[in-house]
Amino acid sequence: MSQLILKINPDPIITTKIREDFNAAGFGLIHTNDIEEALEIVDRFEPTIILLDLDFIRFQAFDFCRTLRLQKDNWTPLILMSEKDEEFDLVLGLELGADDYIRKPVRSKELVARVKSILRRQSISWPKNKEKFSNGTNNHDIIIIGKLTICPSNYTIRINDKIIDFTRKEFEIILYLSQNKGTAISREQLLSVLNEEEFLADVRVIDVFISRIREKIEPCRSKPSYIKTVRGVGYMMLHQNLPYIKKSARSLNHPCTYHDNEYPLKSF
Repeated sequence: MSQLILKINPDPIITTKIREDFNAAGFGLIHTNDIEEALEIVDRFEPTIILLDLDFIRFQAFDFCRTLRLQKDNWTPLILMSEKDEEFDLVLGLELGADDYIRKPVRSKELVARVKSILRRQSISWPKNKEKFSNGTNNHDIIIIGKLTICPSNYTIRINDKIIDFTRKEFEIILYLSQNKGTAISREQLLSVLNEEEFLADVRVIDVFISRIREKIEPCRSKPSYIKTVRGVGYMMLHQNLPYIKKSARSLNHPCTYHDNEYPLKSF
């Protein structure tokens, strides 16, 4: 059975044009122009990926993302499409769990390629069993930074031995930063880690992902102790064996008080 794509778009003519290329690539395609029907299709047919057009139902589309991710806890890969290049749409869409943002017009063959890329990365990155460490995991595969434990072999992240849920892209970013801790990594480098085929070209998405990662791992987001912003460069995973947080009478009253030692950057 072919993999199924759900396309939410008001124009059936456009859908007809791309259907041939998707069918040739081994994908089936279901089209709807109704958000409520789209949610029913997701529940009933479990599509492999969802293409959502923002231009005709902008805020309904964001409601769809919110319902899919937060209420239904459904993480089917989701691509947003729009003729507009607005930062608001880009940031909000990614905050709500979209996997990619495509500016129209886009050729059908390119759209097929991007769908394949997302599905390929998903199959590589996310094994079905994330709850247990695999038997083949070696100690040297595990990265420990403070209370953070990262296991690349089965894509799990724990804080104090509790598994924390990360999206695929969030995991790729935190893993790369952890593998290069103590080194300032540019936004462009992180973007290339997310997208080896360079479909995503806006470095602003990195700031969105870092913000989401900090929400999950930082004891105090306003004074991060794991991921430091390096002005003019990007981000750096800090070593945790240094006394960045000092216990003092002042810090007891203000548990998020942060003492950021001068951290020497490596030369570029």
